[in-house]
Amino acid sequence: YTTKLDEFKNNGGKLIIIQGLSDNLLSPIVPLDYYKDLTQKYRGIKHTREFARLFMIPAIGHLGRPTGAGAPSPTDY
Repeated sequence: YTTKLDEFKNNGGKLIIIQGLSDNLLSPIVPLDYYKDLTQKYRGIKHTREFARLFMIPAIGHLGRPTGAGAPSPTDY
C-alpha cells in the first residue's frame, strides 16, 4: 500500500477506510497500521482526518457481510 496521497488530498479527495472486525481474510491490524502510517506522514490525526477516516465495524466480515446469530448465509445472497 502507499501513503503517497498528496495529489489525491490536494485535489480534494476523501478516503474512507472501512474494516469489519469479524473479517476472516484481512486482519483488523492491517488498516490500523495503514492509518497510523498516514497520521505520521500527514502531521498527526487532526490533519489526517481532514481527508482520511477509518471506521472499524463490529460483527461485519469480509466484503461487508454480517456475521453472528441471525446473519444470512452465503446461500441467502
